[in-house]
Amino acid sequence: MPFEQALIVGTGVMGAGIAEAVALGGKRVLLLGRGAERLAAALESIRKSLDAAARRKLISREQADAALARISGVLSPDAPPPGVSPPGAPSSGASPPGVSSSGAEETSAFPSASRELLTQAGIVIEAVVEDAGVKGRVFGELAPMLGEGAVLATNTSS
Repeated sequence: MPFEQALIVGTGVMGAGIAEAVALGGKRVLLLGRGAERLAAALESIRKSLDAAARRKLISREQADAALARISGVLSPDAPPPGVSPPGAPSSGASPPGVSSSGAEETSAFPSASRELLTQAGIVIEAVVEDAGVKGRVFGELAPMLGEGAVLATNTSS
């Protein structure tokens, strides 16, 4: 099934890797995360990976830049407020991009995912924690928001 935009749910190693691969394939990517800090870390990981591939001449600098430009980070509608880590998230003590460490005017550098934004995805690839209940909730919450004909896919590292 052809698609122009993918929604990748999860900002861990697998989610970031999938987002990078899809972007290198020429498609736009929305990387959906539950916290600004995790989302920023995933995007930084992708940037470093693309930079390394370009340095090793596996891809051109232009391909790396174009792939990175195709990836947008968005916060899950149920993401905690800026400065508050999602349950189970390690705390680094550092403020994520766009978050004031003083607590004043805390805003995120990432937009929140809207129904309109989600309907643009032709494929959704879930890459969340290896817990059937969590994966089921992700599909249950996203399925009604997606456009007609969107493909829901899961990823497992087990």
